[in-house]
Amino acid sequence: MKKTFLNQSCGTWLDAIKVTGLLAVTAGTALAAPSGITNNVMSFDTAASVSGSWWLNGWGGQAAGTAYSATQDHTGNGGGSINVVDDFAGGSQCVQLGWFGGAWGSSPKYDLTLYTNVNFWVKWDTTASTIQSSTFNTTGEKLWLWGIGSGNNWINLAQFDIPEAASNGWAHINWLVDPTIPGINNLLGFGFKKWDGGGHTGVSSFYADDIQMVGSFVPPPPPSMKAPHKAAAGLNITSVTGPYNRESIKTVSTSDESFLTGGAKTYAFTVKQGVNGSGGAQFQNHIFLVPSPGSETAPDWNEPNVIMMDLESTTTGGTSWSFRYKTNCPNANNMLYNNGPVTGIAVTAGGSGYSSAPEVIISGPGAGAYATAQISGLGVVTNVVVATNGTGYVTAPSISFANGGGSGAAATASINPYGMGTLVTLTDSNILTGTWTLTVSGGNSFTMTTPSGQTTNVTIDATAAALFPAPVTAYFGAQAGNSAGVGQLSILSNVTITGTANPLNDTFASSATLNTNNWVLNENDANAILVIPGNANYNWVYWTLPATGYSLQSGNSLTSFTDANPIQESQFGTLEGALVATSGSQEFYRTIKRVATGLQVLFPGQTNAPGTLLGYTGTPTPISLNTQGLTPSTVTVNAVDSTFHIVSETGDNIKLTTSDGSATLPNNQGLVNGSVTFSGANGVLFQTTGSQTVTATDVDNTNFPAATSASISITP
Repeated sequence: MKKTFLNQSCGTWLDAIKVTGLLAVTAGTALAAPSGITNNVMSFDTAASVSGSWWLNGWGGQAAGTAYSATQDHTGNGGGSINVVDDFAGGSQCVQLGWFGGAWGSSPKYDLTLYTNVNFWVKWDTTASTIQSSTFNTTGEKLWLWGIGSGNNWINLAQFDIPEAASNGWAHINWLVDPTIPGINNLLGFGFKKWDGGGHTGVSSFYADDIQMVGSFVPPPPPSMKAPHKAAAGLNITSVTGPYNRESIKTVSTSDESFLTGGAKTYAFTVKQGVNGSGGAQFQNHIFLVPSPGSETAPDWNEPNVIMMDLESTTTGGTSWSFRYKTNCPNANNMLYNNGPVTGIAVTAGGSGYSSAPEVIISGPGAGAYATAQISGLGVVTNVVVATNGTGYVTAPSISFANGGGSGAAATASINPYGMGTLVTLTDSNILTGTWTLTVSGGNSFTMTTPSGQTTNVTIDATAAALFPAPVTAYFGAQAGNSAGVGQLSILSNVTITGTANPLNDTFASSATLNTNNWVLNENDANAILVIPGNANYNWVYWTLPATGYSLQSGNSLTSFTDANPIQESQFGTLEGALVATSGSQEFYRTIKRVATGLQVLFPGQTNAPGTLLGYTGTPTPISLNTQGLTPSTVTVNAVDSTFHIVSETGDNIKLTTSDGSATLPNNQGLVNGSVTFSGANGVLFQTTGSQTVTATDVDNTNFPAATSASISITP
């Protein structure tokens, strides 16, 4: 079993990333930085630099916190640093150690492809830490440097150790930027995270300071094109981001795919194109069977009861086909990958005299379970909440209480003895395509079949099976299991469900969209799932990274190109890939980087129209002061090139003025991906009738001339 499919306890977690130039240097020694630009992301010189920007969150019940430290500063110039503290005494699973240089939900502001290094200083707090930095480094995963991507996705950048030298002073960490990591050209900010798997006991405390991005004035080389190839028909599932981002389709909520009653049921999918794992890519196709789920994209984590069939790529270039399930285990997946978890603790005696919640001690033939007690105002233990289920409890562990100032409390634990971990696995060493089938009979007897004809059986306890009542939703999808799996594509040519109340047989061949009578998109990333019908002509076109600011054009000769307008565009390993419609005749492709030369101002009723004389179509919708009242009008400003194509400029602040001297004007706003819309309370409130205009000025780029809108009619 690959570890990559285990460590999902804290959202999106990578196993490893190959980083060139990740170094830990002796205390007080700085690395030689490339000549060029330096951007000080965060120096933590004031308490305000920490409040509102940093947070710490953890799973497993541990106490933790982040704070500004005025006494610890790596430069010694009277500033400060951030102090990150975590108490792992409760068997923590993972810790998110905040962000710097941005804010959750803010506008993207960093393009790491323009930089060569990210570096910072760390110091281990030997006074507050009860564990050594070496223990912190070797338990669970190493500390991650991570980015907050557009849409608030976590992007894993690099792993590093706290250097031993950091126990004696400040030590320098330097990361050589890998420009092929998806999403690093559009970051909101940065942070640290740690996953430890419940292996720590004790307190870790360290300081971080003077985080910088260092770059070169030398621009990266332009991308080079790869030979296009015809897209294959079927359900195309791309692992756009991740790893561990599930991309699935699921049966509609009115469709019941239950297996508890009636005759035999089958759930099957046919892989037309699989992912070869011999090059290191870990990738999973899956079936989830879930009773009455919510709208989440990871039901195998969020829902309490799940049957999971995962088809994983192997290093031999084949697949492993495994049966797993969990019951009574919401917001966790340890039951899918391990056996014997603690599922609940019942208070049998409340005791008395507890001035604070006592510590819950779980003793037995297992590990990792952690729980917290709750008391009433009368000093009585009223409840025990299991925060971490743990693994390996063959029999129910004993429960005792310590501290809290009281006595007499007692409780008993329950475990789930049914089928945790991988119950059975079928392995085909060199098969990537074909049909994988799960058959259910009698409500709890399952048969697995591979394309090579291998079969095996597994029976789950009837009590556990009863936790899957109708209606059951069926999911079919995929996810990447490591960074090498991100960007990989698998294609399903058929999905079938037989014997249920709502049988299905979909070949995805007749339409470019899902049949909404049968399916709902349940994807983590837009366009991760595409239906390509058999009669459609599409090409996959690829070019090398980095390619920030480049877009794809196509043409039927080397002298005539227009924008290709891809149906989908995403990263495939170290390549950018675009799915484009083709006429089937001779076609040429190229990438082009547009340079913004000015601004464009549009009102409702107008639409950007690149390549036209005016750069837009339509006319501004007239405004009636009587109807408008106190509702400001919407104004959109685009950064455009000489042919009015919108160019992905981010960060420049735009100021609006108007010919209406009585109008109320909005505050300045920053461009995001080449555009900014002034609307709602931050729109323009006209006050004067007649023909009025709005002028936009880029206050950060004086090379852009001011742009004035078309006239808009203001009536009484």
